[in-house]
Amino acid sequence: MPIIDYGQHAVQAEQRFFASKEISQKNKAAMTRYIAQYDVRPATRLKFFNHIRFLLEMLSDVERQMHDRELVNKTFAHFRKSLKPGYYATLVNVSKAFVRWLNDGDLPKGFKDVKGVGKKDQRRDLAPEDMWTWDDAKQFCKFVPSIQIQAALATQLDAGLRPSEFVDLNYGDVTIKRDVVIFQVREGKTGSRPVPCARCPPFFLKWYHAHPTRKANDPLWVMEFNGKSHPGEPSRKEFTIRRYEYTALLKRFRTIALKAGIRKSVDFYTLRHSSCTLDKLENVPLEVAATRHGHTVKYFTEVYARLDLDGIANRLRQHYAGSEQKLDVPKNRVCERCEMVNEPASQSCFKCGLPFSVAEILGLEKQRDDDVAELRKRTELLAGLQKEMVEMRDLLGALTKGKFEDSGKLDEQRFVVAKVKGK
Repeated sequence: MPIIDYGQHAVQAEQRFFASKEISQKNKAAMTRYIAQYDVRPATRLKFFNHIRFLLEMLSDVERQMHDRELVNKTFAHFRKSLKPGYYATLVNVSKAFVRWLNDGDLPKGFKDVKGVGKKDQRRDLAPEDMWTWDDAKQFCKFVPSIQIQAALATQLDAGLRPSEFVDLNYGDVTIKRDVVIFQVREGKTGSRPVPCARCPPFFLKWYHAHPTRKANDPLWVMEFNGKSHPGEPSRKEFTIRRYEYTALLKRFRTIALKAGIRKSVDFYTLRHSSCTLDKLENVPLEVAATRHGHTVKYFTEVYARLDLDGIANRLRQHYAGSEQKLDVPKNRVCERCEMVNEPASQSCFKCGLPFSVAEILGLEKQRDDDVAELRKRTELLAGLQKEMVEMRDLLGALTKGKFEDSGKLDEQRFVVAKVKGK
């Protein structure tokens, strides 16, 4: 599950630490002194308490035992075997910071022996073929009628948000700058940041304009079928806006991807890595790409995205070939009338119907002329039928009231009636 409120989770992690029976009172006293000066972001505080407990559960008196070089080396050798590389790397970092402070700024010899884990070794086990392409996103959208799910998948693949950042978005966190949509992350793991997106607007804006409330403080992604509490029950009259649950959204993604024949992982972090891959393949400026994803340029280039040999070769060709061989990325079409952003292949505006090409305009004019001619033809036919109906009504009225002067005239009128019926 993604962490929505880092502040609340940091407080809970600290409470669990001091309530733990596995940590000695001496270590808790040392921690109390340490956190008095520990002024960091809630996400960093959460990470610290979740990791430092491993060390303090193994060492009953860290202030004394941190100078035991052999014990420290054995302890971290155990951690290397039992923890994943990324988790172990964080444990090493927080442990060194903690004992350095306890030792008045000097790192004990045993901790100097402990080596960290390189960024490349911390990377997730993802291969280049696991990365989603924009064609995969379009294929996905063909198999789902919900414009919200289309927008959600396209937005995550373009923006590459952390799960908590994605779920936590509100309607008011979105700013539209013509053909670019900017999402404002308010309380992410690395603080707040703007995330500009230029690929997803054709899909996202359909949902943005169709949002059920359009209120700034309401969640951007809302639970569907909210009028029912259980499947099969009749819909209730009241409709409560609820934030889309992470697990429910992830389940929808996986179900639809399976129907679309996409045999790739559909978790949010795979889409985040895929977003970085798209930025690298399209040669988005490094500082822009790194900032979009909430990382430094160094971390972005070393850890995120998986390029195959073709992708690496194409980037190199673009670099040396100059502007003439730049990657031809299809541009979205912006409607001049309503400024709706449409897909590159669109022939007319999704929102107002304005045609984009001469062929589309000529086709609409021909359709209009054909419709006018057909309408005129039907109008003339209707007028003729109305005239005959009036004549028939008058004739039947005369027959009913017996206003014929002689049988000869009656026979003549019967002949007229038969003739009309024959029509």
